[in-house]
Amino acid sequence: MSRLDLEKLKQYRDEILKAEIGALLFNLGKTHIGIGNWKDYFNNVQSQFSRYKDYYQNNIFENELESISQDLKDFIINKQVKISDSKKIDWIEFFKGDASNENFIQKVFFRGCENINSGIDKGSPKEQLKDKLWLSNAFGSYKEEIDEKYFDDARHNFFCKLNFFLQTNNYYQNPNWQEIRNFILKEIKKWYSHLLSDNRFPVNDVSLFDQAYMTASMFKAVLSQLVIDNSKLSSYQNNPSSIKWRILGIQYDKLGLAEKGYKPSQIMWYRDISREIDKEIQDLLEIKYPIGNEIYKDETGIYFIVGEDFELLSELKQEILKIFKNKTDDEFYPSFALSKASRGLMNLTTLLEQAKENFLKQDLSLKNKNLCLECGENKYPIGVCQVCKTRIVYNTDKKDEDKNICKFCYENKTKGRLDKWIENQKDETIWIDEIADDNNRVALITLKFELSEWLNGDLLSSIMVRNENYIKWLNNIKNFLLIFYSNINIFNYNLEELKNFKNKLSNDEKREHGNKIGLVNSIYKNFNDLKNFIEGIRSNRLEKFSKDNIQIIKGFSNSLLKAYEEYMLKVSNFQNNIITVLEDEFIIQKLDSETQILLDLKDKLDKYKIDNIFITKLTEDMYKGCKKWDENFDDYIFQLFTSNLTNKFETLINSNLKQKIDFENRKILWENLTEDDIEVLSKILLQFILRKNPSPARLRRIWDTTNEFFNRVKSEILDSYKGYRTKEGFAKKIPDFEHLKDEIKEGEFKQYISIIDPTPISWQFILPTNRVNDAIKKIQHLYKKEVKYVYGKLPLHIGIVVQNSKFPLYIGIKALRKIRRDIKDWQDIKLEGKNLLPNLECYEEIVEQNNNAKEYYWLYECENSDYPFYNLPSKKGVKKYNQSDEFIIYPNTIDFEFLDSNSRKNDIYYVKGKRKLFLESYDNQDKINLHLKSNRPYTWEEFEYFKNFKEFFKNKTALMHRLVSLIYSKIQDWKDNEESFKMFMKSTFKQNEIDIQQFGIKDYGFNEMKKFLDMFDYYHTTLKEI
Repeated sequence: MSRLDLEKLKQYRDEILKAEIGALLFNLGKTHIGIGNWKDYFNNVQSQFSRYKDYYQNNIFENELESISQDLKDFIINKQVKISDSKKIDWIEFFKGDASNENFIQKVFFRGCENINSGIDKGSPKEQLKDKLWLSNAFGSYKEEIDEKYFDDARHNFFCKLNFFLQTNNYYQNPNWQEIRNFILKEIKKWYSHLLSDNRFPVNDVSLFDQAYMTASMFKAVLSQLVIDNSKLSSYQNNPSSIKWRILGIQYDKLGLAEKGYKPSQIMWYRDISREIDKEIQDLLEIKYPIGNEIYKDETGIYFIVGEDFELLSELKQEILKIFKNKTDDEFYPSFALSKASRGLMNLTTLLEQAKENFLKQDLSLKNKNLCLECGENKYPIGVCQVCKTRIVYNTDKKDEDKNICKFCYENKTKGRLDKWIENQKDETIWIDEIADDNNRVALITLKFELSEWLNGDLLSSIMVRNENYIKWLNNIKNFLLIFYSNINIFNYNLEELKNFKNKLSNDEKREHGNKIGLVNSIYKNFNDLKNFIEGIRSNRLEKFSKDNIQIIKGFSNSLLKAYEEYMLKVSNFQNNIITVLEDEFIIQKLDSETQILLDLKDKLDKYKIDNIFITKLTEDMYKGCKKWDENFDDYIFQLFTSNLTNKFETLINSNLKQKIDFENRKILWENLTEDDIEVLSKILLQFILRKNPSPARLRRIWDTTNEFFNRVKSEILDSYKGYRTKEGFAKKIPDFEHLKDEIKEGEFKQYISIIDPTPISWQFILPTNRVNDAIKKIQHLYKKEVKYVYGKLPLHIGIVVQNSKFPLYIGIKALRKIRRDIKDWQDIKLEGKNLLPNLECYEEIVEQNNNAKEYYWLYECENSDYPFYNLPSKKGVKKYNQSDEFIIYPNTIDFEFLDSNSRKNDIYYVKGKRKLFLESYDNQDKINLHLKSNRPYTWEEFEYFKNFKEFFKNKTALMHRLVSLIYSKIQDWKDNEESFKMFMKSTFKQNEIDIQQFGIKDYGFNEMKKFLDMFDYYHTTLKEI
């Protein structure tokens, strides 16, 4: 790109935004309650049209606009979109989508962007939603019923609002496309989020908004690229599924920012400024220079989808850096990351994994390198600010408590936050003393999903879109490819001797068995006919699906399907003739050695039968699409590949099918494929057909679901924790600010502090310690309700750090970063065995049970799988869970630590998911203490036993302390003699009539007894509850 390119983006900004608006609204026809997808679910429905495309083709759209306002109709009908210097398209064509006759709309927008994003998966779902229409979350749990008010009435209301908005702001005469786009996006999100993209189960996890937004975003990125350089326009229109995208990441460490603050007000400033920065970057890249849309953000930064040839210009980079410079007063800057091009969003995972490394590569090109060490008679530097750690503090600056703090941090992060709090005292408190318990302790909590194996699409292979017999369909696909497409000679026999059968007979035998000569000859003829037939099919392997020269079979019209029918007929007749020959004793006696060949041939004919043609039976929607777009079987396969390929699958294909699949030119070199190659290819195709497709809309749905989970924890659980503030109580708790007493509004406030905003991956907050167990219980309940069908496949880790409220908060927040446990390999946390999952039936909704949700979602990795899919975390396949077989799960966990000193955070160090000793500099006692924590973190199921410990010892504290002292001392004394330790512990617990199994402790060995110490550490040392 050059500077001229940015200017061109600004020049075409309104055109790109207009096209984006049309793309957002192309599904308006689906909001009619009377189309075939929806009408059967509602009573007394009056259908104006049955297909959503009819909405445009029958002029219903224009009539509805006119019924609202002639101005609205004229505004949409008469506008054009300039996509190049020489090409304009009527704006309404973008609204039409698939119903448009414009080649650019049909190929680039619909075929190139919408098809990859559609709620329809590669394997066509065969089950309609039962009972009612309902939207699920990404993991199959009921979210909401689809209300009929969101169909035609909502569409009418939307048009009325749009008309009022345009009219009121004089946008009919002078349209502001930025404001129009933002208005429509906001309204569409509120509306479309309550509608389905598809009425089949289990693809009711994608909302109409997910589909529309991701389609519009991908199209916007492509159009932006074509505006700057249209050299790929021709290839995009000829090969829509060759369109690719990249992901641009503006990465900065939001957790690291929170670690700077020693007061809640400072932490809140970093949280709020991160939100403001993201919003300004979003406006810059979505509006001012519309290169694409934001698709994801979390604690590592914000991410945008862009065109495949996108390069980050220095000018654009400078604009982004200016946002950071101006918002933070030159304090911190981001790094920039750009994924490789792909046809999907799975490369996002790579950027997230590289984030920690990229944090060290901040672009400091705009940072002021001058330390400004101003000195004067009464002003001189005394240190570096203890908050921002970048600006110089002078003797004239105010001190905050005993801390050196620069002018900017004091005015914005300390005093400035105080002013904001005074205006809204009912919200989260900014005073740590209002959260502290009677022991002056606060609990810092992190919630973290392990999401990587979902975002890269791998664990979607544990959710089916169709329940099918894997072996049956694998054989069907494999045989189909071997017979119709490969060059492999599967019937490699020499039957020339059969022609001599007549010569083996005497004249008398010829007279008596003359009819059998013809029977044997028919075998030879059948054999050659079949071989020639197969060769004929293979010679036409690149034939288009749309070729229409045969009769219609089951609604499909294609010579390939006719060939399948003829092949099966020839095989059947051939087999019957062979059986007849083999049952004739006279022929067998005369054939001699040819008998074994015929036996082998009969078996091989049976082996290479095709029960059904998978293209139409399993992937009806894809077949129809390929036929409509005049594509062939290679195109069909690349349709399957392109939206499913991750780095792992690319590696798999390249290592097994080297130089036999040409991705660049979209060709499969069938003549080079061996039977082993066909086996691998068939397995990959079947996996992509049966599993849920990692479409951009579905991946968005996954991170929206996890983000919504944390938001619900915030709104439904933490918001219910109220404190009550009085003037006198405030002055007593926070004497340093007694002067604010008169400004205090007495009443309830939210008794927690958010450290960062909830993201799809994690959330951190601060609670009173006496709320911790209640919060854990409610979080677990919400998880089981919302994530029950992937329990054990979507690990949620809870980390708890408790510290003295007088300690600087950054101590606890740094510990919180460590206790969130960032794992590198899911195999480090796996559990393998029987009966691993809790009974979650009580959390199931009736509508989920009626649709047999478990059949599609409750599949887990195991050794003897029903679906031996590739690239699951354990490298094993999956089958439906049951309690009697061994399965692999990735458990939910809990860890905790009490920070009695700053250095205690160093105790939190994980190796393969468990606590390990890290620093060799510890003295011997510290090493022993660390070793005692090696059972942490605990699974949720193990943690349940902690409650029994509290219940048992709440009135037996002396006994508890005596037992703990004994265990500590004997572990050290007998560290080399575990048997003696076990005997002593067994005797001690038996004498006190304590059954250790009630605490989940299996024996009296070192490792199990450490659990007892952890329970003591949790309830006594950490929470002070016993």
